[in-house]
Amino acid sequence: MSSLFKKSRKVKIDGKNYIMAFDMKSVVMFQEITGKTFTNAMPELFAGVDFIILGFLGATLRPENKPKEPVGKAIFKEFDVLGLLLNQGNDVTALIAESLPKSDTKKQ
Repeated sequence: MSSLFKKSRKVKIDGKNYIMAFDMKSVVMFQEITGKTFTNAMPELFAGVDFIILGFLGATLRPENKPKEPVGKAIFKEFDVLGLLLNQGNDVTALIAESLPKSDTKKQ
């Protein structure tokens, strides 16, 4: 059985150090922010729906000195959302790809 593996990426936003960590806490936070489950929102995330991307960033972005505390809904108040959308999109896609479970089965 596979599970969501915690992966993280270091990012610098407005001169401050953050990590983007995708784990089960992020999944719960994502639903609190967006009102959608992560699996149901994945197509919108990959389609580039702004609110969903920002929700994912809010759920995964954490100050480097507080790696267990996602910024949550503060993403909409304390950050330049346009800057995030323009600059962090590749980090979002890469983090998701790295975090999803890999198949244990081999082709025969």
